[in-house]
Amino acid sequence: MFRGESNHAGTTPMWVRRDALMGLAKSSLGVREYGLKNQRFLVILRITIGRADIYPGVYNAVPGLISFMVEARSPDPVVLDNVERFLKHIGEAIAVEENLEFGIRRSFTLDRSILTAMLPQRQRRRAETWVSAIRRCGAGHDAQNMAKISKAGMIFAPSVGGKSRSREEYTRDEDLIKGLEVLLETGSGSIEGREATLFPWITVSAVWSIS
Repeated sequence: MFRGESNHAGTTPMWVRRDALMGLAKSSLGVREYGLKNQRFLVILRITIGRADIYPGVYNAVPGLISFMVEARSPDPVVLDNVERFLKHIGEAIAVEENLEFGIRRSFTLDRSILTAMLPQRQRRRAETWVSAIRRCGAGHDAQNMAKISKAGMIFAPSVGGKSRSREEYTRDEDLIKGLEVLLETGSGSIEGREATLFPWITVSAVWSIS
């Protein structure tokens, strides 16, 4: 949360405003820069600001309050702890610069899961020619919950252009068929008791509420 002072857009001089939206604007740029700079060998990090609420939320008033959510994902919990320290540091610095109040709390953390996809060894090599690039998953799935009580695995059918959560998301029929073939072979491997690890883990994710 960045709290400033809501005021009239026409009568409040620019140099005296306590515009809460400036907190989000500067935070967004800082978060993006931090994410880009912290992509190193064996360090995977994704940071997203996907939601923001502005009060009073009208075009002719200086925003007096803004709350937004920051999500970070990485297979390494230490990386997420570093993100949290960064968010606190940059938020406090921006609050001083813009004469705002700042608050942050971690909403939740979803731990990584180790997944085991069961597949007969004789079919594994053929299947891996199609899914070899899918060793790590940065998305959250129900499989994470299933992995806590049983063996669980995931099979991915690629979307055109890698798009997801988009109106343009589309998977070709031939790729869906390949996925179904791997699923069939996975089921056969489960019955026969032979297994191979195809998808070792799902990433850790954490969400902070700036509110």
